[in-house]
Amino acid sequence: MNRGPLQTLAIALASVALFATVGLAPNAARANEGVENDGSDFARTGWYLQGSGVFGVSAYRDRRGEVDNSTGANFRLGYRANTFAALEVELEWIDRFTEELGGSEPANFRSYVFGANGKAYMAEGRFQPFGIVGVNVMNVKTRDAALGSDGNADWAFRMGGGLDVYATRHVAVSLEATYVWGVGDVWSRDYTSIGGGLLYRF
Repeated sequence: MNRGPLQTLAIALASVALFATVGLAPNAARANEGVENDGSDFARTGWYLQGSGVFGVSAYRDRRGEVDNSTGANFRLGYRANTFAALEVELEWIDRFTEELGGSEPANFRSYVFGANGKAYMAEGRFQPFGIVGVNVMNVKTRDAALGSDGNADWAFRMGGGLDVYATRHVAVSLEATYVWGVGDVWSRDYTSIGGGLLYRF
């Protein structure tokens, strides 16, 4: 299957984010060596909540015109199982990828992605780079003046990486870039999700 330039760029961005976290791990580990045991156990087990704003970079295929990028939000409930692993459920909403059709009314695509992720952390101190993979269900609502409105849902997958930076024992800033690709009925609705938000550890 041929890949368009936007899809190639999106895959490259997600891959860079994933491999950059691997490269950051030694530096983060060295930075964490001097952290004193002051009760701030940033890698402890337990539940967390996370909310982020996201920027969606379209990698849509099989379309009639250029598809603009969009914004949205991501919410997660997770559990840190041990120092280096976490599991989470997430809901991501991307509002209105817009396809410009050159004079005609644009087509709009709204994506909802719900699923589960696994995260692998590479350091345990205040700076924690991580890789992430996920299995999701993607639901795409389409509004098209020419072809009508409909909705499609099928499996989708997520891959990428990011960095959590702890301000306190309970609060961290989380930055992340992931590539989301669909199969089946949503095979052409890929995008890169670039986000930043707050994570709260209980």
